[in-house]
Amino acid sequence: MYLLHHLAEARAAQKSLSLIDDCDVVAAHVLLFSPRPGTPAARMSKAERELVRATAARLRDRAAARRGVWLGSLVGTVQSVLIENKERGHTDCFAPITIAGSIRGDARVASVAGCVDGPLIGEFE
Repeated sequence: MYLLHHLAEARAAQKSLSLIDDCDVVAAHVLLFSPRPGTPAARMSKAERELVRATAARLRDRAAARRGVWLGSLVGTVQSVLIENKERGHTDCFAPITIAGSIRGDARVASVAGCVDGPLIGEFE
């Protein structure tokens, strides 16, 4: 999910934070507003740059926290996996996973054994 927002007021920022929770967003691509001269966006009121950066950081942090919870919820489950590069791939729900000894193109069912600072750790059954 992409959240593109002109953060001209604190209320808009809070709505975006709430949206991450309400929609259970686990991956957010947050861009800073950058108007081009001569466009309608260039005439919009602008928030302080530091406020925008701080709010963008809060949005990223909130989505990252939700992602960690989501990945943790997959530990102990069995998932269909496609390995896209040496030992690294994704489950059917697009969760990143690492499986030792796997090669590109491996597509099998895997047990998810853990998650440490990033991708899931799995083992093919």
